[in-house]
Amino acid sequence: MVKTAQLAVVGTALVLGGLLAACTGDPGTPGPTSTTTSAPPTTTTTATTTSRNLALPPGVGPFNSAVCVANLYAGGVVNGLIPYLDLVKKGRTISDAGWQDIQTSLPDAIASSTPQRSLLQQYGVPANFPAYQDSDDLLAAMNAVLDAGKAKDTAKLAPAFDRLQTASQVFSEDCGALTRH
Repeated sequence: MVKTAQLAVVGTALVLGGLLAACTGDPGTPGPTSTTTSAPPTTTTTATTTSRNLALPPGVGPFNSAVCVANLYAGGVVNGLIPYLDLVKKGRTISDAGWQDIQTSLPDAIASSTPQRSLLQQYGVPANFPAYQDSDDLLAAMNAVLDAGKAKDTAKLAPAFDRLQTASQVFSEDCGALTRH
Protein backbone atom coordinates (compact mmCIF):
# COMPACT_ATOMS: atom_id res chain seq x y z
CA MET A 1 0.00 0.00 0.00
CA VAL A 2 2.85 2.39 0.85
CA LYS A 3 4.61 1.53 -2.41
CA THR A 4 1.41 2.20 -4.37
CA ALA A 5 1.07 5.58 -2.67
CA GLN A 6 4.71 6.37 -3.49
CA LEU A 7 4.08 5.42 -7.11
CA ALA A 8 1.10 7.73 -7.21
CA VAL A 9 3.22 10.60 -5.88
CA VAL A 10 6.04 9.98 -8.38
CA GLY A 11 3.65 9.57 -11.30
CA THR A 12 1.62 12.61 -10.31
CA ALA A 13 4.75 14.73 -9.93
CA LEU A 14 6.01 13.72 -13.35
CA VAL A 15 2.63 14.23 -15.02
CA LEU A 16 2.04 17.62 -13.40
CA GLY A 17 5.56 18.75 -14.17
CA GLY A 18 5.20 17.59 -17.76
CA LEU A 19 1.85 19.31 -18.13
CA LEU A 20 3.30 22.52 -16.72
CA ALA A 21 6.19 22.29 -19.13
CA ALA A 22 3.85 21.52 -22.03
CA CYS A 23 1.66 24.52 -21.21
CA THR A 24 4.39 27.14 -21.32
CA GLY A 25 4.17 29.49 -24.28
CA ASP A 26 1.31 29.51 -26.75
CA PRO A 27 1.01 26.76 -29.38
CA GLY A 28 2.29 29.02 -32.15
CA THR A 29 5.52 30.07 -30.47
CA PRO A 30 8.52 28.13 -29.29
CA GLY A 31 8.57 27.31 -25.60
CA PRO A 32 11.05 28.69 -23.11
CA THR A 33 14.70 28.27 -23.87
CA SER A 34 16.92 25.86 -22.06
CA THR A 35 20.62 25.33 -21.73
CA THR A 36 20.36 22.25 -23.94
CA THR A 37 22.79 22.28 -26.84
CA SER A 38 21.52 19.19 -28.64
CA ALA A 39 19.11 19.48 -31.51
CA PRO A 40 15.78 17.68 -31.19
CA PRO A 41 15.54 14.37 -33.03
CA THR A 42 13.86 14.48 -36.38
CA THR A 43 11.93 11.28 -35.77
CA THR A 44 11.01 9.26 -32.77
CA THR A 45 9.69 5.77 -32.99
CA THR A 46 7.59 4.11 -30.38
CA ALA A 47 8.54 0.50 -30.08
CA THR A 48 5.95 -2.18 -29.72
CA THR A 49 6.62 -5.64 -28.50
CA THR A 50 5.29 -8.91 -29.74
CA SER A 51 3.88 -11.22 -27.12
CA ARG A 52 6.27 -13.95 -26.10
CA ASN A 53 3.39 -16.05 -24.73
CA LEU A 54 5.14 -16.45 -21.41
CA ALA A 55 3.93 -19.05 -18.99
CA LEU A 56 5.27 -20.22 -15.69
CA PRO A 57 6.42 -23.81 -15.44
CA PRO A 58 3.75 -26.21 -14.12
CA GLY A 59 3.40 -26.07 -10.35
CA VAL A 60 4.95 -22.61 -10.04
CA GLY A 61 2.94 -19.51 -9.12
CA PRO A 62 0.87 -17.58 -9.86
CA PHE A 63 2.25 -14.95 -7.54
CA ASN A 64 0.85 -11.93 -5.76
CA SER A 65 1.09 -8.70 -7.76
CA ALA A 66 3.57 -7.37 -5.17
CA VAL A 67 6.22 -9.45 -6.93
CA CYS A 68 6.24 -6.82 -9.71
CA VAL A 69 6.85 -3.55 -7.88
CA ALA A 70 9.07 -2.22 -10.70
CA ASN A 71 6.17 -2.63 -13.11
CA LEU A 72 4.15 -0.07 -11.16
CA TYR A 73 6.96 2.47 -11.01
CA ALA A 74 7.90 2.05 -14.67
CA GLY A 75 4.31 2.68 -15.75
CA GLY A 76 4.22 5.87 -13.69
CA VAL A 77 7.53 7.06 -15.12
CA VAL A 78 6.50 6.35 -18.72
CA ASN A 79 3.19 8.18 -18.29
CA GLY A 80 4.88 11.08 -16.53
CA LEU A 81 7.46 11.54 -19.27
CA ILE A 82 4.99 11.68 -22.17
CA PRO A 83 4.42 15.47 -21.93
CA TYR A 84 8.18 16.06 -22.09
CA LEU A 85 8.55 13.75 -25.06
CA ASP A 86 5.69 15.57 -26.77
CA LEU A 87 7.62 18.84 -26.39
CA VAL A 88 10.71 17.24 -27.92
CA LYS A 89 8.69 15.84 -30.84
CA LYS A 90 7.33 19.34 -31.52
CA GLY A 91 10.85 20.75 -31.60
CA ARG A 92 10.25 22.73 -28.43
CA THR A 93 12.57 22.88 -25.49
CA ILE A 94 12.00 21.49 -22.05
CA SER A 95 12.11 24.21 -19.43
CA ASP A 96 14.69 24.13 -16.67
CA ALA A 97 11.84 23.28 -14.27
CA GLY A 98 10.95 20.31 -16.48
CA TRP A 99 14.51 19.03 -16.49
CA GLN A 100 14.61 19.50 -12.72
CA ASP A 101 11.41 17.48 -12.42
CA ILE A 102 12.98 14.60 -14.35
CA GLN A 103 16.17 14.83 -12.27
CA THR A 104 14.35 14.75 -8.94
CA SER A 105 11.49 12.33 -9.68
CA LEU A 106 13.31 9.51 -11.42
CA PRO A 107 15.76 8.64 -8.63
CA ASP A 108 12.83 7.76 -6.34
CA ALA A 109 11.29 5.48 -8.96
CA ILE A 110 14.67 3.86 -9.61
CA ALA A 111 15.34 3.34 -5.90
CA SER A 112 11.89 1.83 -5.42
CA SER A 113 12.37 -0.49 -8.40
CA THR A 114 15.89 -1.62 -7.49
CA PRO A 115 14.75 -4.45 -5.15
CA GLN A 116 12.91 -6.10 -8.05
CA ARG A 117 15.40 -8.93 -8.54
CA SER A 118 15.37 -9.83 -4.84
CA LEU A 119 11.55 -9.76 -4.84
CA LEU A 120 11.51 -12.26 -7.69
CA GLN A 121 13.84 -14.50 -5.69
CA GLN A 122 11.86 -14.01 -2.48
CA TYR A 123 8.64 -15.08 -4.17
CA GLY A 124 10.33 -18.14 -5.66
CA VAL A 125 10.20 -17.13 -9.32
CA PRO A 126 12.37 -19.64 -11.19
CA ALA A 127 15.86 -18.31 -11.95
CA ASN A 128 15.46 -18.99 -15.67
CA PHE A 129 12.29 -16.87 -15.98
CA PRO A 130 12.91 -13.83 -18.24
CA ALA A 131 11.72 -11.34 -15.59
CA TYR A 132 15.18 -11.29 -14.02
CA GLN A 133 16.93 -10.01 -17.14
CA ASP A 134 13.95 -7.87 -18.12
CA SER A 135 13.91 -6.12 -14.72
CA ASP A 136 17.62 -5.37 -15.13
CA ASP A 137 16.90 -3.95 -18.59
CA LEU A 138 14.07 -1.85 -17.14
CA LEU A 139 16.33 -0.35 -14.49
CA ALA A 140 19.02 0.36 -17.08
CA ALA A 141 16.43 2.13 -19.24
CA MET A 142 15.23 4.24 -16.29
CA ASN A 143 18.84 5.21 -15.61
CA ALA A 144 19.33 6.16 -19.28
CA VAL A 145 16.36 8.54 -19.04
CA LEU A 146 17.78 9.98 -15.83
CA ASP A 147 21.18 10.45 -17.49
CA ALA A 148 19.53 12.33 -20.38
CA GLY A 149 17.65 14.43 -17.82
CA LYS A 150 20.83 15.26 -15.92
CA ALA A 151 22.52 16.27 -19.18
CA LYS A 152 19.41 18.22 -20.29
CA ASP A 153 19.89 16.50 -23.63
CA THR A 154 16.76 16.26 -25.79
CA ALA A 155 18.61 14.21 -28.41
CA LYS A 156 19.25 11.52 -25.79
CA LEU A 157 15.87 11.80 -24.06
CA ALA A 158 13.76 10.51 -26.96
CA PRO A 159 15.74 7.28 -27.58
CA ALA A 160 16.06 6.71 -23.83
CA PHE A 161 12.29 7.10 -23.49
CA ASP A 162 11.71 4.63 -26.33
CA ARG A 163 14.04 2.16 -24.61
CA LEU A 164 12.18 2.67 -21.33
CA GLN A 165 8.79 2.24 -22.94
CA THR A 166 9.87 -1.01 -24.60
CA ALA A 167 11.47 -2.34 -21.40
CA SER A 168 8.31 -1.43 -19.48
CA GLN A 169 6.12 -3.30 -21.97
CA VAL A 170 8.36 -6.37 -21.85
CA PHE A 171 8.49 -6.43 -18.05
CA SER A 172 4.73 -5.86 -17.90
CA GLU A 173 4.29 -9.02 -19.96
CA ASP A 174 6.53 -10.87 -17.52
CA CYS A 175 4.36 -9.65 -14.66
CA GLY A 176 1.22 -10.72 -16.46
CA ALA A 177 2.57 -14.25 -16.68
CA LEU A 178 3.71 -14.19 -13.06
CA THR A 179 0.38 -13.05 -11.64
CA ARG A 180 -2.20 -14.78 -13.88
CA HIS A 181 -4.75 -16.65 -11.85
